[in-house]
Amino acid sequence: RSKKLIEVLDLMLSCRVQGKLLERALFAHLADREGREGLAIWVNYNQTARNTPARLALASIGFRPNGRADIHGGTGMLLGDCFSMDNTTVTVVSEVAQRTLAI
Repeated sequence: RSKKLIEVLDLMLSCRVQGKLLERALFAHLADREGREGLAIWVNYNQTARNTPARLALASIGFRPNGRADIHGGTGMLLGDCFSMDNTTVTVVSEVAQRTLAI
């Protein structure tokens, strides 16, 4: 079984949405699109004092630190088994739309 790899070089999420399943749904979508069998996802991640919530969100999905460096010298986190990843659905509710419907 050959490994396929998706590389995410840049990913930025507001701290207000991190850990609210958005990143889980994004990676599940990528995995489904590419076919989960034999798929791994690598995310460029460099630990800083301010991005611990991002690391925790990735770790909750199953990403683990990986010493592999990208072309810029950054290290990353690897999700080596996408086959068993939870297929979470995210529903977005807009307050604007709710107010419009309430009128």
